[in-house]
Amino acid sequence: MKTLAPLFLEMSAALLGSLLALNNATACSCRPGLPLNHYRYATDIFEGRATSYSTLTVKRVWKGARTQGQEFHTHFTGLCDFPVKKGEEYLVFASQKNELDLCNGTRPLKGAEPELDFLAKYRPEM
Repeated sequence: MKTLAPLFLEMSAALLGSLLALNNATACSCRPGLPLNHYRYATDIFEGRATSYSTLTVKRVWKGARTQGQEFHTHFTGLCDFPVKKGEEYLVFASQKNELDLCNGTRPLKGAEPELDFLAKYRPEM
C-alpha cells in the first residue's frame, strides 16, 4: 500500500494540472468576431483614452448616448475583462452594464483599422 500512495499523488497532481490548464485555456477563448456583430451587441461604441485602469474619457462616438469628454467607468466581472492601461487609446465596444471583455471587440486604437473602416462606412439599422 505504501508504494501506491506516491503514484496516486503523482497521478492526482497531473490530473489537477491538466484540468487547470484546460480551464485557463478556454476561460477567455472567443472566436474572432466580425465588426457587424460587435456593433449589434454593443450598447456604446466610442474611441476613448484611459485615465485609470477603470476609467476612459470619450473622444469620439459611433453608437450610444455617450458624449465627447464624458467619463466612462467600467467594472470588472472576471477573468475575461479587457485590461486598459492609463494613457492608451482604445476603440471601445461596451455592454449595457459598462463591461469590457476580451470577446466584445474592444481593442487598442492602434491596430483597429478594420473596425474603424467598418464604422466609417456602415451604419446598420438597429
